[in-house]
Formats: sequence, structure tokens, C-alpha cells
Amino acid sequence: MTDLTLNARQKKLLSILNARHNVETGKELAAKLGVSERTVRNDIRAINSKLKQYEIQILPQYGKGYTISVNNREVYLQLFSEKANYETKEDRIRTMMLRLIRENDWYELGNLEDEMFVSRTTLESDIRAMRQRVSVRYPYLQIRRQGNYIKFEKDEIKRRALLIRLYAENWDYDSRDGIVLKQDEFGRERLEEIQDVFKDELYRCQTDLDDFGLIYMVLAIAVMQFRVNGGNTIEVFEKKGESQGIAAVVRYVLDVLKELWQIELQENEYLWLSDIFYQIQILNTQNMTKAAVLGYTYPVCHNIVREMLQQVKNVYGLDFTTDDRLFADLCVHVQTLKNGIIAPQIQHHVFGDELRNRYPLLGDICHFLKNRLGQECEVLLGKDEEDYLLPFLISAQRTLYQKIRGRGLSTVVISHFNGSVTHFLMEQLKKFYGDILDLHGPYPVHGKERANQDEPMLIITTVRMKDFRRLLHAPMLTVSPLLDEEDQARLEHCLTDIKCKLLYPEKKRSIQEYIRPDMIYKMKNKESLSSVIAAIQDRFYVKKYMVEKVAVDLENDYLAILPNGFVFMYQEDAYITDTVLSVVKLERAISWKYARNIRAIMFMALRPEDRTQLGWFYHLAFELAGNIQLLDSVIEKESLENLENVDKK
Repeated sequence: MTDLTLNARQKKLLSILNARHNVETGKELAAKLGVSERTVRNDIRAINSKLKQYEIQILPQYGKGYTISVNNREVYLQLFSEKANYETKEDRIRTMMLRLIRENDWYELGNLEDEMFVSRTTLESDIRAMRQRVSVRYPYLQIRRQGNYIKFEKDEIKRRALLIRLYAENWDYDSRDGIVLKQDEFGRERLEEIQDVFKDELYRCQTDLDDFGLIYMVLAIAVMQFRVNGGNTIEVFEKKGESQGIAAVVRYVLDVLKELWQIELQENEYLWLSDIFYQIQILNTQNMTKAAVLGYTYPVCHNIVREMLQQVKNVYGLDFTTDDRLFADLCVHVQTLKNGIIAPQIQHHVFGDELRNRYPLLGDICHFLKNRLGQECEVLLGKDEEDYLLPFLISAQRTLYQKIRGRGLSTVVISHFNGSVTHFLMEQLKKFYGDILDLHGPYPVHGKERANQDEPMLIITTVRMKDFRRLLHAPMLTVSPLLDEEDQARLEHCLTDIKCKLLYPEKKRSIQEYIRPDMIYKMKNKESLSSVIAAIQDRFYVKKYMVEKVAVDLENDYLAILPNGFVFMYQEDAYITDTVLSVVKLERAISWKYARNIRAIMFMALRPEDRTQLGWFYHLAFELAGNIQLLDSVIEKESLENLENVDKK
């Protein structure tokens, strides 16, 4: 077999197409990979050239984009296996961990250097990173050093926990065949054998697991068998939780498999696997009530979640503290984190960025929660954790909004048309917004004064009249009875503004009061996002809006990548004299990671006491990102009042 090594970007390109199961445009691929469309085309040619003989090809769908055809799934999976994949630091660390787990004796560093083709300096850096990942945090597997030799501590439970996690991270969740990535220890046949026995018993007991739960259990059993065959058994085990039903399922499955495999299993192996199954089943429980979750999760998890939700309320102004469903979901998640059950949720890697683009404030909150959970649970969490949390928060915000608006937003309809046309308009509004708008009227134009008695939050009218705004004290929108796409877009825009007013704390000041005209300008060519941010900070410092400059950490701080190459980022610290907003348009587009064609940046120096106002600033950023004409008029200072108009909608 020829060299199948692909670089990290090419592997990500294959992964994206494999996950989408449909056509992806060159522009979309370029944006996700952080390269030009030309580079995408070059990568596709290189991939197709290497993989043609193995019937793996990226196919163009003319006028639509690209899709993937995989007729040899085994070779596809080998592309992501550990062999000869040392392109990135991640590849090297993973390979090193697998080597040390398998080896009970000392491992010579020189052998690792030769195997991975790296210098001693690079290897030492990788060892430090590995220590941060597995020794300082869960599973707290200590690394021993003795001169030029290294090994993991001999703790079988910790080694297995790490081994399962490494394999779970690399399961091919998105393949049509659902096959685990090829490993030396156990092949496809063994994994399918375990899966068949386990699934049959689950079906017989009418117990459900999602795909991740099933994969995790299959891998746990495979790891157990591999380790036992190698003479590595669990000598002492203390149960965290179990039920008779779970113990019975595990005992039946292991009894069947040990007969097939002709191996002996000690009682501690049954206890260890039953405990894992218990935690997985908690994670898989559907429609969990708060009362039920309080009964089978740890009190320490309840306290962590309560404190986090209170912090979200204090810091961001969104009150999720009474959302029982969110509380239940987070308690289960925290418990699984504390028990080391959850591997990074790589299924979400394609969709996380798309959701963040739509819900940037909630993305910010997920970043905050990820950092808090990492500290509380002492685990290394990354962007995949934010991807996992984001759908929970989107649902929670929707629930909160529905609770606040009650039966619907009080909406008055004023129509100058006759009865049949007005009836048609009302039916259109009910069809598209029946559960959102609480409709009043319709009132005729000559009876418009009566509209205020309904205390409307929104007025929908079919005619423009100068005195409407003087008489009626609510946002007003003129539509056609057809309620066409343009009308619906403007109505959705108006509803978003109202939603912000209901969800976010009342503004302390108008948007204009945060703006300094000398902080809205065009910037000449810069090579990177970090240099752009540094230049903006310099101006803040010169203008004395900051008393001290502190470099931003683009790797760890949160920034919102919004439509049309617009980026919003803020810096919060006590050295900031006042909350000040800067909007900068770049003369030449730049790129950062997977964000291409960044053309405008909204950067804010934020005092800690103003952080609860963040929702309004994200709203403004979203307005500017979606309205190029508005952004241009602001940059040209044709009318800074345009920002105030956004504020008053």
C-alpha cells in the first residue's frame, strides 16, 4: 500500500464532507478550513490523486459543490488511525499516550523520537502537554520519569479510562457504515461481535442507549478484553453506583462473551463495567425531571450547576435559574464529566460554528461555562464542550422567551382594506406567527386611537400615516396583505428587537453614549487579526480609554465570527476607564483560523460592571454584520445616529 499520509487540513476536509452527507460548496469548505477556494481545489486534487486506487474520491457536483464517495471504508478509516500520522502535536500526543498505556515497563525517549521523527526538544514539549492533559486533570494518570525513560503509573482503572476516551474520540460517527476506526488491538469483527451481543440484551430488557452510549460501552468491553488478555486486571474496585437491572445486563453480556473468547473474568471486571453502564444510562435518560435527577446524581453536581446558572444571571443578565430542564441536563452532564465518562463530542464539530454564528451571545456564555466546568471537574475541556452545551442554552433561551411573552406579544393590526382582504391578512399572520403574536383588531384607520387600549408591543398596519407614531407608542411595521418574503424578513427583524428588550436587562445608557467618533475609522493593511486588535488597543491607550494595555489571547478568549466577515470581540478589565465601542473597517481582508475574509471588527473595552449589557452589544454587532450599508454609513460617519436608530427599534 502506498503512503496514505494526509496533512491535518486534508483530513479535516474529508471529515467535513463525510459528516455533511450532502453537497458542500467550495466557498463553505474554504471558510471552514480557513484557506482560499484555490487551496481547497488543490487539496481535493491531491487527495483524489492519492486515494483514487482505493475508490475514495471527492466528486464535483457542477454548479453545486462537492460530495464524497467512499467505496473502501477500511482505507478511509486508516487515514485517521495512529499509524504514520504525526503531522500535528495532537497526533504525536495521542500516539505517545497509546504507547505508554500499552507498556507496563519503562519506555525509552529515544525510541519515541525515532518513531515520530521529532527532536528531543519537541518531544519534551509534547510530554509537558500530555502531563497537563492526563495528570493534572482527569483521569489523573501520573507520568513517571527516570533519566531517559518514561512510563505511566500502574493504575489499571485510570489507564482504561484514558484508552476508552482515546478510542471514543476517533470513532467514525459520521460514516454510513458506523464502523469504528481501525486499531491494532481489536478489529472490526470483534467490535461487531460485542455490539451484537450487547444490542440483543438491551432489546430484550427494553433498554435504550443513544449511539454514543452504545459506542462507549462497546469500546469499554473491547478495552477490558484486550487488557485482561495482556494480564492487566482490576485488583480493587469501589462502586460509584449501580442497579440490579444494570448488573444483570452486564453479567449476561460478559458471560456470553467470555465463553466466545475463552477468557476468565474476575468479579471486579463485572463491577467496573456495571459502574460505567450506570453512568452511561444516566446520560441517556430521556425527558428527565428535576426531581428524578436530584435523586440519582451527586449533590456536588447540583451545587455546581446552581452556582453556574446564578453566575450566568449575574454576569450576562439572562436568568436560567428557574429552568428545570436545563438544570437537569447540566446536572447529568456535570456528573458524567466528574466520572470521566464523556469523551469530546466530536459529532458536533461541523455544526457548532454554524450555531455560534446565529447565537453569538449564547456562544459566549458556553465559553464561560466551559471554563467553569473545566475548573470544577478538573478536566481539560475545549471547543467541543462549547459545541455540546450550546443546543441546551438555545433551548433554554427559547423557553425563557416564551415564559416572558406569555400567550404572545400583544400586537395590534390596523388595516385600511375591506373585510375580505383584511381577513386574508389576519389569516396570514396567524399562519406564520400564531404562537408568537397575540393579535388584536383589526382596527380601521379611523379607529386607530383605540389601539393603545390593548397595550401593544407591536403595531402592524397596511398604510403609512404621519400621525401614527405620535398617537401609538409601540414599534410599527407596514406590510402588504400578501405578507411576502420581504414583509416576513422585516417582521422577523422587528420581533428580534422586541425579543432582546424582553430578554436582556434594561440598557443603562443608549448605544451612542458608548461610541467615540475617533474610534470609528478605516485601518490600513494589517497581516493578522492579532496585529489589528493590537492597533485598536494602541488607539484606546493613546486616547486614554485604557490606562494599561494587556494583549488579548485569541486562542483562549471568545470572539464572535458573524456574517459578511464581521468580528466582534471585547476586553474586560478594571484598567478600562469607561466602556467604549470601536468599529473598524479593514482596507484589506485578513484571515484567522477558519474565518476568512474578515473585513470589519467591532472591538469593545468593557468595564466589569457593564458586562450585563453584553446582549445589547451582540445585538448591535449582529445588525452591523447583516447590513453592509449601515456599516458603511457608520464608518464614513455619514450618520453616527444610524447606531442610535438601531438602538431605538
